[in-house]
Amino acid sequence: MPELIVVIAVVAIAAALAAPMLGQTAGTRLASAARMLAADIDQTRIATLTRADRPTVLVFADDGSGYHLARAETPDTPIDHPIDPGPYVITFGHGRAASLAGVTIHSLDFDDAPTLAFGRFGHLPQPEPATITLADDGRTLTLTIHPTSGEVAIGELE
Repeated sequence: MPELIVVIAVVAIAAALAAPMLGQTAGTRLASAARMLAADIDQTRIATLTRADRPTVLVFADDGSGYHLARAETPDTPIDHPIDPGPYVITFGHGRAASLAGVTIHSLDFDDAPTLAFGRFGHLPQPEPATITLADDGRTLTLTIHPTSGEVAIGELE
């Protein structure tokens, strides 16, 4: 009898852990990807503010699968991630972004696409907002970066 209770408890725990992954929709994946990208855009801006002599840029993959952070002088070489061991590379569906399989970068609208850079005061080097649109299963979500402050706003799901 005690063995049966242990088996039932293990199955219940496994089901509780698996349930969120089974119920994940394109909308929740897009929202999660947008929050991750917004945090990494902030990381890029803050790294540039703190080291204006060695600015950090965010470089988007040509195939829309993700992005990496790099130094402006070597944009093809990802910097090391400050917490996770290894390079600061985000590929949707892998590693840190494993739960975001299906998300792609649909479009980029800024001057230096596919590289997002900030000026020494945390501003974009362009007068109009920059936008990045993510897509998954026919739905989209757009992030807008304010040109003066560099702050990121996440739009509504479409």
